[in-house]
Amino acid sequence: QVIGKVEMTYLESLEPEARRQMLKKYFSYDLPCVIICRGMTPPDDLLQAAAARDRERLLAILTYLHAHYAEKVTLADVARQISLCQSECCRFFKRLMHQSVFEYLLRYRLEQSLTLLAQTDQSVSAIAAQCGFSTPSYFSRHFGAAFDQTPRQYRAAHQQKTVYPTETAP
Repeated sequence: QVIGKVEMTYLESLEPEARRQMLKKYFSYDLPCVIICRGMTPPDDLLQAAAARDRERLLAILTYLHAHYAEKVTLADVARQISLCQSECCRFFKRLMHQSVFEYLLRYRLEQSLTLLAQTDQSVSAIAAQCGFSTPSYFSRHFGAAFDQTPRQYRAAHQQKTVYPTETAP
């Protein structure tokens, strides 16, 4: 959808509810394209509609990553969730999150491993695989870089110990 002077005049002539509906329609397409002509200031509700569409797309990406972090995730998979090409998906995510899709995914996987290390007796290798890491060494290398300790050191410091009450003599 292209918005120029004629379209802006039309939008401004609409009642507020009709205008909101029209803007919602503009941003309901898989690839909305809005071009404001030079010298024109986009109206606030146009910017809000664009921001709402960005939030929906970002939420779709994050929901997908959180549901599939344990699997092999490709950029094509992520881009398909929001109907964008891979390069535009990268730019979109980085613009909003200030990190790449795979930097975010790596950090999310590491954070998921923290709970497993602290609350289970699973091996580090099993936890690495369960959190989507291809090898235990890749997991350990990134874990150490992120948390300045090995997974085993983290487990030793954070694993919940079961304490049984001692019997007292009558």
